[in-house]
Amino acid sequence: MQESFHEEPQEELKEEILSDAASRENEMYETGVPSLADNVRILSPGRMVLKRFFRSKLSMVGLVTMIILFIFSFVGPLFDFLPFIWGEQEADYSGGKVSILSQEVVYEVDGEQYVCYYVSETQHTLNNEGPISPEHLLGTDQNGYDIFSRLMYGGRVSLTVGLVVIFLETVLGVILGGLAGYFGKWVDQIIMRIVDIFNCIPQWPILLIISSMLSANEVEDVAKLYIMMAMLTLLGWAGTARLVRGQILSLREQEFMTAADAIGLRTSKKIFRHLVPNVIPQLIVTMTLGLGGIILTEATLGFLGMGLPSSYATWGNMINSATTTEYLEHYPNMWVPAGICIVLAVLAFNFIGDGLRDAFDPKSKR
Repeated sequence: MQESFHEEPQEELKEEILSDAASRENEMYETGVPSLADNVRILSPGRMVLKRFFRSKLSMVGLVTMIILFIFSFVGPLFDFLPFIWGEQEADYSGGKVSILSQEVVYEVDGEQYVCYYVSETQHTLNNEGPISPEHLLGTDQNGYDIFSRLMYGGRVSLTVGLVVIFLETVLGVILGGLAGYFGKWVDQIIMRIVDIFNCIPQWPILLIISSMLSANEVEDVAKLYIMMAMLTLLGWAGTARLVRGQILSLREQEFMTAADAIGLRTSKKIFRHLVPNVIPQLIVTMTLGLGGIILTEATLGFLGMGLPSSYATWGNMINSATTTEYLEHYPNMWVPAGICIVLAVLAFNFIGDGLRDAFDPKSKR
């Protein structure tokens, strides 16, 4: 009797609370006041990542800088109808410097010597090493090419090399790392030993040797660019493979993979449809941070004269003029703008990579 005495008031209290909540909800609905469910907004994981990314000021600075560089490099040359936009290998023959040659002539008349000077003036047709002007916003280089225009064409090559190489590195690393992490055993051992071998190869000596061999064999310019991109890919995929392999080793023991085994999915689907998509956040961060390094590598090869010939515009070729004292001291307009573009590109990709890393981190409180 005592238990039933205590249960009845509790049941009555529950009914009163439910009826009171229902009446309040009806009143709010009739008066047009939104309920609590209407005010709660559920964000998907993707939206939460974007929200954290766009909240970071450095990430936004990097994103805006990257967009400006891409527009400058790929859209800028399309406005060739403007007077200060020139072709990549279009020299200015409108007239350049005036050379004055002075020659001393000594002759003797009636036992007395006379010295006179023969002065000649030559007008050069090629406007090389020209100053800043409305037609040349950054002047001209030693070949008469417009520096501002070649800065845009050089950005095309440098940014394209970075994007292509990082994409190929990621594809190769995902395939081999995914196979090593999923199958394990002897497959893992073979692939990881190959990764160790490539990690032990000194990158710079190999690149310099291959570049010298290509120059000695007179390999064509575009083919040389493709070969250098292939070598950068071959020497850089090992880190991505190791990252993917480590992630898949932990993911393959999760419950969703047990369910995939139970329903009999093919191995290729389990790897590339269920495992690899879970590694994509880490891959995006790695790719973004690696882009800056590849751009620096291409610029360094161009600076050392091991990249494309000087007739082709790259940011590395443009700073190659700083190797001589005359251009380094008297013509900063030939190499400083290209150096600024390289620094901005590397910083932009690093800022974006740092922002993505923090945005994908579930422990981030920003």
